[in-house]
Amino acid sequence: MVSKLMIKNDVPKPQRQQTQAQATPETATTASILQSLLSVGRIRPLDVAFAEFIMLHERDKSAVNTAGIHVLGLLAAYLSSRLGEQDSCLNLDGFYQPFLPFYRFDSAPVLMSILAASSCVSVVEEQRSNQKYDAVVGSDTRSDTGKNAASQNRYSAAQQSLAQQSLAQQSLAQQLHTHQAQERQSQSKPLILQGHELYMQRYWQYEVQLAEKINSMTGRTSTLDIETGRALLGQLFVFAPDDVGDGRGLGDVNRQTGNGHAQQEPEIDWQKVAVCLAASQSVSVITGGPGTGKTTTVIRLMALLQGLARHKGKKLQIKLAAPTGKAAARLSQSISAAMDKLPDALKPDLPSQCSTIHRLLGSIPNSPYFRFNQQHPLHVDVLIVDEASMVDLPLMSKLFAALPSHAKIVLLGDKDQLASVEAGSVLSDICSAALDFSPTVYNQPPPYSDEALNVVKDLCQIELNINTPNKAPISNSLALLHKSYRFSENSGIGRLARAINLGRLANAKALFSDDVHPDVIWQTSDDPKALVNRLLPDYQGYFEHVKQVCAQGTLSTQGIEVFALLQQQQVLCAQKEASWGVKQMNALIESELNKQGAIELGRDFYIGRPVMLKQNDHSLGLFNGDIGIAMPDEENEGLMKVWFVTEQNTLRGVLPSRLPPHDTVYAMTIHKSQGSEFDHVYLCLPRIETRSQARLLSRELLYTGLTRAKKSFNLYSDEQALSISVARRCQRGSGLARRLLP
Repeated sequence: MVSKLMIKNDVPKPQRQQTQAQATPETATTASILQSLLSVGRIRPLDVAFAEFIMLHERDKSAVNTAGIHVLGLLAAYLSSRLGEQDSCLNLDGFYQPFLPFYRFDSAPVLMSILAASSCVSVVEEQRSNQKYDAVVGSDTRSDTGKNAASQNRYSAAQQSLAQQSLAQQSLAQQLHTHQAQERQSQSKPLILQGHELYMQRYWQYEVQLAEKINSMTGRTSTLDIETGRALLGQLFVFAPDDVGDGRGLGDVNRQTGNGHAQQEPEIDWQKVAVCLAASQSVSVITGGPGTGKTTTVIRLMALLQGLARHKGKKLQIKLAAPTGKAAARLSQSISAAMDKLPDALKPDLPSQCSTIHRLLGSIPNSPYFRFNQQHPLHVDVLIVDEASMVDLPLMSKLFAALPSHAKIVLLGDKDQLASVEAGSVLSDICSAALDFSPTVYNQPPPYSDEALNVVKDLCQIELNINTPNKAPISNSLALLHKSYRFSENSGIGRLARAINLGRLANAKALFSDDVHPDVIWQTSDDPKALVNRLLPDYQGYFEHVKQVCAQGTLSTQGIEVFALLQQQQVLCAQKEASWGVKQMNALIESELNKQGAIELGRDFYIGRPVMLKQNDHSLGLFNGDIGIAMPDEENEGLMKVWFVTEQNTLRGVLPSRLPPHDTVYAMTIHKSQGSEFDHVYLCLPRIETRSQARLLSRELLYTGLTRAKKSFNLYSDEQALSISVARRCQRGSGLARRLLP
């Protein structure tokens, strides 16, 4: 649980000596250093401005000497730049000297003491630690691998030094008048130092508040009516999960070994286990790869909870939410389709419409705040959040804060996918804490408590044999869906996903090179036109079909087929700019299609042009990520519209002039593809020429792009980019997982 926190340097230090950081003779001015870093793209103008703000504040109020102020400025710029890279904090164990090339420190405690003496930093102590967590965050894959136990010891010594300084100051603090102490503690400092992590103050608050809320909820379980629950589960688990087919040859992405040989284990209905655990917990996470039946599971969960409430003469207020309009619309469609499989007696009072999280909380224009918050909670008994991996730390913190004290929340998502576009990796952090950071239990059941195991045994009549001792209540909140119903036993896509998640480059290469898995192909060509030439026949067939539908006037009856044809293939890119980026690939494809006579580039909206929206427009019912196709309106000759598929699987047209900002979408970023599926995926990784390009690549990026494919996956990459992608995990700076442990 989150321990009681103590602010340690918010008290006056009348005779505080200046903390020394020595500058070498070749010291350059801080401004020139920042400009140099800015010119090579290491930092942003925003980072420079924040550094200047910190230094200006320090010159007026700090006990830090001039060289130390320069160090604080550079450190502030680096922290701000890491926030721009989606880290919610800077782990000082992963902080390496080359960023401060013009300064030297006699020892690590000097850097820590500079921070402690700063008037811009509050030092916060928590009365617990987790050695296993410290070992994990100390091995940040973005930094040099030379960080070792010596680094840990140096910073531990620094923290002990800070603790000794604090003890000497406590007697003074105790003499302060109460109102003076409260006034000083209420002063907001821009930076927080807690343990090894340095935070922007508001991100520290987001993290602490979210952890406190989760920890308070994991300590609250529901007492279930076992007899009624068993009867309901008996009805719910008669129908088959999504995409099961005849049940033969079912692949298991998460249960296959790296060489593709399936492990022989007793068959367990993990969807049923997930439903039982989520029904008994106040906060739960249901995670699994593509095709593992997350939507089917949540339908059953809603029916079980509503059925149990109905048995008591009550009705639950259940709401569905997702981080984007595109994800919300997709969940609404999936829920509506899956609802048909439920017994009629279990359908009443189940929601089918999903809203965005922002709409659920009540966005306030030009404000970071929402209408629903801790003081004005949501009117909800059960909240289900889909695509939770895409939810950033600030939004998730505000969402949990708005929950009423009695409510349940269920997070759905794939923990191995890319994290949110903004700061934080909340879903991944929760799963890491629930699995106790141990790689030996990766994709194995969490260490459930005896109480949780008894719920599964009594309600599901399933006995789980788990020998790992339970150490944290959060472990009972995690349910892993193991079986993939999308991929067959011999699917190269499923096996490649497993190899990538385990970081097994040799196995991944073997899958690409053998003749047994024709659904995964690796092309090492360094010419983007080679990919364009491969795609041209498919796109020419697409445009021929579009023009035929328009000529025959059958858009109303055959328009859906046009969208299905478009989604048969999709180019995914790791970046927007540069070679193999979205802009280049879209331009190349359009240019070649124009040469072949398939399109006319002289018009902004030529027949068949696919576009993706970049912003929401609630008045039009259109959302960021929605894909439309330009086609003539049959009822108004000569009038071009952009057509979108509705929730009712019909088409609606919008005038191009009314569209929110949009881009042509023959190619899209892997981030934009999250939640989508395509028959054939062509994934482009850039040639690595700079450090920033290398930082783009990660195991999660490659896995996310791969698992968008249903039938075939084509990778366009050199060996270096593939190797970096498989080896590098996207390990964001965060202290959330540690806060969820006892």
